[in-house]
Amino acid sequence: MTLNITTAARLQRHTGKCTALLQRHSAFRHVRCMMLVGYNTHRYHMSGYEDELDDIQFDFLRWQFGPAPSFDWDVNHHRLQGLPDNSEFTWNLGADRSRAQAAYDADTLWTPLAELLLLLPGLTNLVYGCPSQFPPCLLRALHDKARSHRPRLHLHTFELRMLEDGSAASDGIPDPHELALITSPCLDSVWLVDRKIRVTVDSQQITHTLPGRQAQALKEMIKTEGLAPNLRKVRVMQGPTSRFSSTDPRALPRTWLPEELESRDRKKQTVALEHLELTCYGSIPSVTDADTQYWQGLTNMDTLRELHLTQSVDERGLHELQSLRFPALTALTFRCVDFPDACYMDGVKQFIRNQLRLEWLRMLAWDWSVSSFTDNPKDGSSTHQRPNRTLRTLHLEYSICLPSSPPRGAILSRFYLASPSEVTQLGAFHPCVEHLCLVVRRSKGDCNEVARYKALGASFPRLKRLSLTLDASPPGVVWPRPVVWSSPVPRPENSTDSFENHYCRVRPYTNGHIMDVMVNSALDGRLARQIFKAIASPSLETMIVRVKGGTDFIPFPRLPGERPLMNQMPGLALTPWLNGLAREWRVERLLPDADVKVREISRNAEGWVRQGDNPMGVHEMDPLVKHFRTLWPETRSGSKGWFDDWESWPLASEA
Repeated sequence: MTLNITTAARLQRHTGKCTALLQRHSAFRHVRCMMLVGYNTHRYHMSGYEDELDDIQFDFLRWQFGPAPSFDWDVNHHRLQGLPDNSEFTWNLGADRSRAQAAYDADTLWTPLAELLLLLPGLTNLVYGCPSQFPPCLLRALHDKARSHRPRLHLHTFELRMLEDGSAASDGIPDPHELALITSPCLDSVWLVDRKIRVTVDSQQITHTLPGRQAQALKEMIKTEGLAPNLRKVRVMQGPTSRFSSTDPRALPRTWLPEELESRDRKKQTVALEHLELTCYGSIPSVTDADTQYWQGLTNMDTLRELHLTQSVDERGLHELQSLRFPALTALTFRCVDFPDACYMDGVKQFIRNQLRLEWLRMLAWDWSVSSFTDNPKDGSSTHQRPNRTLRTLHLEYSICLPSSPPRGAILSRFYLASPSEVTQLGAFHPCVEHLCLVVRRSKGDCNEVARYKALGASFPRLKRLSLTLDASPPGVVWPRPVVWSSPVPRPENSTDSFENHYCRVRPYTNGHIMDVMVNSALDGRLARQIFKAIASPSLETMIVRVKGGTDFIPFPRLPGERPLMNQMPGLALTPWLNGLAREWRVERLLPDADVKVREISRNAEGWVRQGDNPMGVHEMDPLVKHFRTLWPETRSGSKGWFDDWESWPLASEA
């Protein structure tokens, strides 16, 4: 069950409704997982008449039952069930700036939920994703339940307030509740935002980048006996760094960590982590050899079952990973660097193929223009050249086109499969895949596009669930070397003087390119059904299909010192149009001979609570109206706007 926490009054009311429902159906024993999410800040502390409104008017005020959190095949697993997706690290997920004392002040507000926890005999997982500190009453309830069985606590907004300025730690007094939290036997996983510190030596002007307070505290928890005795999962998101000046890079402030964490008298331990994820937000460097060595010194890699590197891994980091052994690894996420060379891609393939027990693989930003994912490394050192029969889940996910000029001359990055042969080769190398996430290039529904769908069904005989992303990005651009700033970009040869062949606001793209993006982005329920039937896989049960890339226009290089004109970017101007065209659908077949059911699951679908502003609002003087009406000139009867006046172009076999 999931509760979105906002105000104390709503928490009490929702907890009462939930308790009554469970009691009426004698269902307390069936609750296995509880997720607590929300933004319990002053922004949503509504009062007066608004507090009396029906909760269904606010999308973030719901509580609901559903399947337990899962990473089994797609990041939109929850959305398939009509539930909010709270499974991933997001840019705004993190702890608030409250003081340590705030947890005690608000503790009584959480009492109704603590009482509900004590009524759930089968609870095994409590996921906490609220920005405030985990409440003391909930921790006491978990410890009371631990007398019979030990529920697992997952802190997705982990932070020790006693380490920040203005807390009790500044006076050398650690916080009792936070000490009880990090020594709790229930603590199973933590998600941490690490703000690294740049320490500069004044005399030599040498800068060192060190982990921040919270990361240092986590390090002490991992290696010190008695702290976090059952910690098994760690996720660290790196954020922007802050500066600290010192005469010695090791001379951190006296109150950097409380004495209970820094004590050298305690015995050291090696935590057997099972799950490690390194990710980032903003302009953060890649995972390097230093990061890999840091975590190798903290945990026993022999026990690691899941390694998720959603932060790009540079060449030194990749070389260090290749020198390590991961005998128990069954799940891997790996993000490639921008503009890799063939040697780097061969190293990635070699590292993946050395993981002989791998069952779940997620690849981010694999550049098909450099190397095929199925080819053997060029050096011939691969010992795993036969088809991979252990992999059951494969994600080759979408990555946006890079906005800068590529340094490889005429080669452009490509993150999608462009031909049926590439799909066939992928299926031949991974014949046992049952859950597949793939990016396929759209080409206005022509025969080549249909052939790619048919190759999917023919190449993966065990395919059960498919997450299909259709790439509708405009064609890539290669700038001439050197760029002649004064000369115009030539138009295509043998082009006629028509509207489609005129340049749009940003050269070298034409109006035809924008119209192609609109056609390739237009995805309605009929087209989703046609794609499912074109795949024609008898084992396929569920497919979700979406469109990406419509805004990935690469602007023409500007003159030195010239500022970009934001209102002339086709990608930005297309945003409201793509909100109405690029829909997201779930296609499901419960039985082999049953009819196919199609349901829209995007944020603009009927039944979803929309924001106050209109994401599909278009001004009548918008210049892209002409592009849209050239493709779909008719206004339908009863139309409420342009978003009701279109339909997808059918596949070639259905035309």
